[in-house]
Parts: sequence; C-alpha cells; structure tokens
Amino acid sequence: MKKYLTILPMMALLLTACDTLTNVTADAGKSQTYEQQAAFPDLPIPQKTKIIPNESLILGRDKSMTGRITLESEFSVEKVFLYYQQQMPSAGWRELTSLQGEVATIIFTKAERVANITIRAKTGISSGSRAEIFVSPNRGNTGGATTSLIN
Repeated sequence: MKKYLTILPMMALLLTACDTLTNVTADAGKSQTYEQQAAFPDLPIPQKTKIIPNESLILGRDKSMTGRITLESEFSVEKVFLYYQQQMPSAGWRELTSLQGEVATIIFTKAERVANITIRAKTGISSGSRAEIFVSPNRGNTGGATTSLIN
C-alpha cells in the first residue's frame, strides 16, 4: 500500500506535465491558442500549424526566449514564407535577409535577438511544410567586444 501512495503523486505530476505539452500544441484548423501566444508573444505562429514539442528547445520566457521551435503546417513552403515576411514586422522584427527556393530561409532581428526561420516541404505522404525557428542572442548588437577563437 505504501508503494502505491508513493507512485500516485508521481503519476499525477507526470500527467500534469503531459497536459501542459498538449495545451501548447495548436489543433489543426484553429488559430493560435492562448498558451502559444503567452509562450511566444513576439513570434507569430500561423493557423493550422502545430508545435512539435519533442523537437523544440525553449530557454527563457516571453521576450527573452531563445532556443528552437519546430513547427508543422498544412500550408506550403511558399505560404509559410510569405506569412513570416508579413507577420514578423508586425511583431517588431526587422528582416535582414531571405532566400526562397526548395528550402526557404528568412533572418530577422529585434533588439538583442536574431530569429532564423528555415522552411522546407514535409517528406512522405503528407503535404504541407516544416519550419524551424532558431532564436538566439544578437551578439553584434551588444556593443561589447567579441572574442575570437582564431589567433
């Protein structure tokens, strides 16, 4: 009996963690969930797109968030590319450069961060696209000296 009393709280904690991951993932056909908007307030996420939690690594919160977010969308590479070109400036990001082809890449900057968005077609039988958004500190915007590993 004592063994079960120890396992039950652990199971409850595990189920709560799973529920949190489920809430962050948008259901197909719905707009961003409140949880997505709260977790990534300055990173727009298209409708009919879901975050892939086991392929994402988020460090920090809110506008200091860095890491990688992996998304799957029902939309084509071209549509997701245009979405980010249009929506990122509305969230305060400035486009630095872009390249569109089979794999599309767009790089944005905002304050002390850089966002690199890479979009490619899904492989296999499903249509749509996959996007990886890498957000990292903008070291060129710190005003301090940089250290080189090359002498």
